[in-house]
Amino acid sequence: MRTHHLATGLAFLMLMAFPPCFAGKAPPIGAPVPDNLGETLDKQPVVASAYLGKVVVISFWASWCAPCRKELPVLEQLQRTAAKDGLQVIAVNLEDARTFRKLMAKLSESQMTYSRNVRGKTSKLFGVDPIPHMVIVGRDGKIARRYVGYDEKKLPEIVDVLNALLIG
Repeated sequence: MRTHHLATGLAFLMLMAFPPCFAGKAPPIGAPVPDNLGETLDKQPVVASAYLGKVVVISFWASWCAPCRKELPVLEQLQRTAAKDGLQVIAVNLEDARTFRKLMAKLSESQMTYSRNVRGKTSKLFGVDPIPHMVIVGRDGKIARRYVGYDEKKLPEIVDVLNALLIG
């Protein structure tokens, strides 16, 4: 019995001494963007590598999040005005499949790409907490900027960052 407790204690200490790399931590600015961006309503994977050569805005959101609901129309407008310049907005929903399906019925006119965070995998890869959480990816597939929360005062800065990435 005592040996079992000792082994369990040692295993716990090993885990604490050597935590998993990047588990739940946000990849740093300049790192390649994780490829898994969730899946579409029809369960097709959304992958970042498909957008290489474009500037990508990835926004993590949920319908119960009031700041997220403020941010989505702004992102939709960005998608509509800058798509021709090589911008793609991907909105990753953090809710269950049933809620996601209902939301997609309401957002059928949107030009953004919507995906669902299946079993929390995508949000863990990006270290998302809290939402809204926006990641901007350059044409090279590397993370250029990250914004956590929603602040209308940051919009001019975000537009400047996007313009620099689209032009550069």
